[in-house]
Amino acid sequence: MATEPRRYISIVTYRVCLAVLALMTAAWAGHLFRQPGNVWFLASVLAASASALLIWPMVVPAKNRTMSVYSLGHAFLLAGIFLLPPAALVVTIAFAITLAGLVNGTRAYRTVFQLSSAILAYGGFALVFRLGPSPSEILFLPALRAYLELMIAASAIVMLFTIRSIALRLEQGEETPRWGAFQPAALVEAVFSLVFCVSITVLARIHLALLGVVYVEIGIMLWFLHRYRVFALGPKRIPETPAVVIPMRRAASRTGGEVEAWRSSRVRKSR
Repeated sequence: MATEPRRYISIVTYRVCLAVLALMTAAWAGHLFRQPGNVWFLASVLAASASALLIWPMVVPAKNRTMSVYSLGHAFLLAGIFLLPPAALVVTIAFAITLAGLVNGTRAYRTVFQLSSAILAYGGFALVFRLGPSPSEILFLPALRAYLELMIAASAIVMLFTIRSIALRLEQGEETPRWGAFQPAALVEAVFSLVFCVSITVLARIHLALLGVVYVEIGIMLWFLHRYRVFALGPKRIPETPAVVIPMRRAASRTGGEVEAWRSSRVRKSR
């Protein structure tokens, strides 16, 4: 019994420390904010897209007629590391995750934890590596730059999973699944996010209107998953022998009258 209060104190301490570090990261980003042009329109587009994909994730049929849920919302947040200044990135993360938590009915402490971990992972990497938009980013070896950004985005996701794994260890103790938050479904979602992050970053640097290509790709993917889900689960089958209700007699009731009950039966087809 003594371990339960100790575990509770550890969880609360860990979450409070994460929230404090996230606030310090947000204050650092706001202090270094220098607006290189109009970035707020792009920030609003990324925030709206990320929140929409977090609210309506992709549902994929899995084994044993179960469902796996994947979200591409973090792809837009990862792209914001390279497309937005740190202050605008923190605002984008706060808007997307808070709105998704409110719509999905997530508990407040879980929303705060998700928000803190995302700000530390994404905003922290943007501040440490001094990422963000720069005038010469298209002329400087685009292929090598895309590779480096992919590695940085992957490192940010690893840091996010590490924060979640520590939280799982504190919450579940010895019942924590092996590898913590590095589960197959989470890794598949991370790969999807990395792939779309590169597409969003490259297309947005060329022209903002080219983000429509990414939305078309997401729409095609959602349509394909919908059709595949219908094919995997199959339509609702109508039984060949419909149920027919026929009367049957019961024993007399206390009042002396005869009670008529009903039961269902099957009628065979005439051949």
